[in-house]
Amino acid sequence: MRENPGVPLTPDPRPNRTNNETVYTRLRNQFAHKRDADLDQTKAEMTNCLSGLIALTKRAIELGSLS
Repeated sequence: MRENPGVPLTPDPRPNRTNNETVYTRLRNQFAHKRDADLDQTKAEMTNCLSGLIALTKRAIELGSLS
């Protein structure tokens, strides 16, 4: 969020959670964990968000924040 403050946020769907998660976290969780989500729709949304995630990953590597 520091690198892209405008990244879309959605509420954490788990019970008793008040925090938000980024679109990247939500999509990962919908894919990797049992959530009430349409997997084909999740995959399509991942495709649409991929360029933004690639840009953030490149930026993280450039800043050395992955080491």
